Amino acid sequence: MTHQIHHVPGRLRVRLPAIKRSGENAALLKGLLRAVQGVSAAEPNLMTGSIVVRYDPQLTSAAMILAILTDRGYLRTTPAAPQPWNSTVTMRISSKVAQAVFWYCLEKAIERSVPLMLSALL
Repeated sequence: MTHQIHHVPGRLRVRLPAIKRSGENAALLKGLLRAVQGVSAAEPNLMTGSIVVRYDPQLTSAAMILAILTDRGYLRTTPAAPQPWNSTVTMRISSKVAQAVFWYCLEKAIERSVPLMLSALL
């Protein structure tokens, strides 16, 4: 699974969930990447959880940068398993749907029976 968002020689944007809303992780990663020969800048974005790495294609490559991120645990080589539905969420949704159906049916029953009751009284 690739976390690479965009790449042109000399500029690589990578999505890294570990830095999303984590200034400490972003600072550590920035220091790690700046220590790589050929990397001139590393600009993390805490809101999106991505980082833009500017590098000299003569000294390093996107593949090398991705390999370093993988070795340090920032990237996984296999995709994460899909998360199963939470049973409490499923039960809440089912309950809300059942309630809506019940009230709709009750409203329709009353709506149809009122004219019949009035005509029987008159």
